[in-house]
Amino acid sequence: MLNGVIVECDKKDAANLQSFLNRLQPKLACTIFGTGAEALEYVSSRKEPIDIFFIAQDLSDMDGFSVLSRIRQREQNALTPVVFVTDDETGNMHAFQEQICYRYLVKPLSEKSIKTSIGPLLETLGQQKRPQRQLKRIIRLTVDGDTRLMEAQSILGLETEGKNCYVYAGQNRYRILRQTIDKTLEEIGERYCIRCHKSFALNLRNVVDIKKDRRNIWIPVFSQETDFQCEISKTHYEEVMRQYHKYLSGN
Repeated sequence: MLNGVIVECDKKDAANLQSFLNRLQPKLACTIFGTGAEALEYVSSRKEPIDIFFIAQDLSDMDGFSVLSRIRQREQNALTPVVFVTDDETGNMHAFQEQICYRYLVKPLSEKSIKTSIGPLLETLGQQKRPQRQLKRIIRLTVDGDTRLMEAQSILGLETEGKNCYVYAGQNRYRILRQTIDKTLEEIGERYCIRCHKSFALNLRNVVDIKKDRRNIWIPVFSQETDFQCEISKTHYEEVMRQYHKYLSGN
């Protein structure tokens, strides 16, 4: 028997989806959760594998992207198929289809639309060997008031100016209005993206060296060209070095 999870706050939509899936793939048994928190608690406590997730984009307690991000942090779910359920077909959903989920479904759902969108996936579910590759983790940030999807590992670091936070990714600089560095770090959710100065945060995954610049200030050397002028202060230096050595050792 295949195990699935449906995360959907609309009981009618959840029941309809479960019914359609039962007819399209009789071997799939789905457990329904009305909130992201309930689903995450179930996932974290479950030892048996979950074969597929169906996640509503908009939930009562959090958005579906946040639920997915938490799910992907568990190694056993890093490659588990995910299908988003949304009210609108948007460019953002296309981006997610390319990066981290096989398909997405647009409401109102029907057996025909589900079969067209994910029929082949349901047929081969549990039979295919999952690729042994590291999936890119995509995060959602609100840049200048608009939603932007971004590969988490592409982020070099953060800088605060006034009441705004700026995200540096390669040669790009993105402004997040009226938000602190700590809040942005929480949204990014990268283990080695940490505070390094009262005005800066740093993604150690993209650092190849750390050099002394002047008294009580160090600077990172990035693995790519960037205009990001990041500093590491004495207050944060020991913790930055501890985490950097941990990252380099693969722990």
